[in-house]
Formats: sequence, C-alpha cells, structure tokens
Amino acid sequence: MLDKLLDIGHESHHRLASELVTGMVSGSKLWQYAKVKKVQERLEQRLTDTFLGLTEEVEKNWGTALATIRCV
Repeated sequence: MLDKLLDIGHESHHRLASELVTGMVSGSKLWQYAKVKKVQERLEQRLTDTFLGLTEEVEKNWGTALATIRCV
C-alpha cells in the first residue's frame, strides 16, 4: 500500500503515506528487534528514493509528520 501511495505522487497520497510511516515508526518501539530491523531496511531505501524527488508542498507534509515521531 505504501508503495502505491508514493508512486502516485499527489500531495494527498504523500500526506497519507507520511502519516502511515510515522505511525509505523512510532509503534515499532513495542516490536521485537528483528521486525523493527526488517521494516527499517525496507523504509530506508524506499524513503531515500522518495525524498529525492519531493515537491515543496509534499516536503512540508513529510517534515511535519516525521517531526512528530517520538523516540523514547
């Protein structure tokens, strides 16, 4: 689902994708390490590719969403 949202490229789809990623990262603090590592590896490459081609309006959405992640 995340890949489809990111491939479409519309601002609303990126907003939803950024909220999903934020939720996964925030919620993963309760997961076992092996599962966290798998998600981290998957997200790292996909988000790197995505962030290289962001428009200004989409970049703001991602910045806001990622800033809300609490690393405790």
